[in-house]
Amino acid sequence: MFNIGLGELLFITILVLVVVGPERLPRIMREFGRIIRQIRLVVNEMTSQFAEELQPIQELQQPMQELRQLADDINPVKQVTKISLDLDAKASGRAESRPGAAPVAGGALTPPQNKARSTPAFQARSPSANPVKIIAQTKKRASNAASPSDSTDS
Repeated sequence: MFNIGLGELLFITILVLVVVGPERLPRIMREFGRIIRQIRLVVNEMTSQFAEELQPIQELQQPMQELRQLADDINPVKQVTKISLDLDAKASGRAESRPGAAPVAGGALTPPQNKARSTPAFQARSPSANPVKIIAQTKKRASNAASPSDSTDS
């Protein structure tokens, strides 16, 4: 609280003993203890009064926290991420029955490691993928595929 070390405490004790004297020291220490006790009682009383005054505010904050939780639950980015993680989990469960899967020493099947997939659907399944970027890339690819190419043959 006051960050007083043992050396400082010893210095203060010697200083008080020299200034006050050994005959009046017990009476002053009792008075000091009484003052500290009164300060603690006042602080505890103020803390309890503040807690009583803040009780209605805390009761009002609970519905706000529930609304924030509901808003997080209907967040489209989180929904897409959750769905993609579910799809990824289902896909990893079907990896054992896929044709072309190579057996491993434990008897489990793993998919072949031919090449990395970089399609938007695969990117959406990774938790770090940004669904907004994936949708924008997909729209861009669709518009490029629909527009005629400008290359001319000579």
